[in-house]
Amino acid sequence: MSVSVSTNSFKENQRSYLDLAAAGTQVILRRTSRGQKQSFAIVPIDEADDDYDSYFTPEVLSRLDRSLQEAERGEVVICSTDEELTHLLESL
Repeated sequence: MSVSVSTNSFKENQRSYLDLAAAGTQVILRRTSRGQKQSFAIVPIDEADDDYDSYFTPEVLSRLDRSLQEAERGEVVICSTDEELTHLLESL
């Protein structure tokens, strides 16, 4: 089974479309950018999959690893309110 969805519909219903993809439905995200039509497949990635690393460049994998190490050391910022999140984002 396959489902084609616009970017606006995906934004409004992300959970539903991700649940469909996780259940094995092919979810195709379609957009038009500067008059050019583009399509993207929403595909679940299983960490146990042998091809897991092939989804990411070595640079992205390195950045993810550094981020995980920072989180393990407690070097994180926790935002409990919208205002805290807005303040954090504005400070970047």
